Amino acid sequence: MVSKKGFIFIARTLIDSEVWSKKPAWWLKVWLYILLRVNHTGDKNFARGENIFTRRQIHSDCHLYDDRIETETVDNVLRWLRKTTQITTQKTTRGIIIKVVKYDEYQNKNSYKNYLENDTENDTENERVKRDRNETETTQKRDDKQEYNALKTTLNNVTYKDKDITNFNIFNTTPELLRLLQTEFEHFAAMRVKIKKPMTDYARKLRIHDLHKLSGDDVELAIAILRQSISASWQDLYALKEGYNDLNDGLVDLRTVLPTDAQREAGKANIDKMRDIFNKGNNQNDN
Repeated sequence: MVSKKGFIFIARTLIDSEVWSKKPAWWLKVWLYILLRVNHTGDKNFARGENIFTRRQIHSDCHLYDDRIETETVDNVLRWLRKTTQITTQKTTRGIIIKVVKYDEYQNKNSYKNYLENDTENDTENERVKRDRNETETTQKRDDKQEYNALKTTLNNVTYKDKDITNFNIFNTTPELLRLLQTEFEHFAAMRVKIKKPMTDYARKLRIHDLHKLSGDDVELAIAILRQSISASWQDLYALKEGYNDLNDGLVDLRTVLPTDAQREAGKANIDKMRDIFNKGNNQNDN
């Protein structure tokens, strides 16, 4: 008696076979039943890939009566399997000895060695892709943190001290308006860091001269130009485009506002507020 334990190999080429695509579905059931019931290892009665069957046994074990298939019809499957040289049969008084012709070939794992190696290579490739993706994500997180720290450092440098004031002196205006323009320029510089295009000291000087040329020495227009580039995340400065007039809201009367100490303190408070926001973000990143 054949053990019901263990397994058999089913080649994927089965899906391209005639028994799969052109024969009644129960024919495939009978063929698989034969593969499952022949000996996996030889014994004193039958060799490997052989066993004895009866039509009634095949009919019963495959539950063909459920589909109203006659017992004698099993012969049609056996004749076709013999004709296609997939089995050989030998009649005996006890039944029919069926031998699966290529059992050793299809039930030998070495026959699938190349396919197994390809599967292993695919698994290795998948692991490599996953590892590369993890490394990319780690690198991105590190770059994001470096970018954040650089941006925080830039914002910490946004003060009302006279940094770059010599460059800004090309604008013919009051010191207070120059500091306001300088503050807006530092926000532009911070944006450049965020888009990973930080400026060198020489580049800062060039941008200030570009700003002077584009604005025609008009500080209010210069601030609007800076805000235009900041809002669009542009790395360069351009003449103010139509439709960006709203960026100049609140600047029209700047020249009539007295540069009091209270105004300067209010400006510093805004910068401190920005620092607090970034410090909170830094603390969250650290946690």
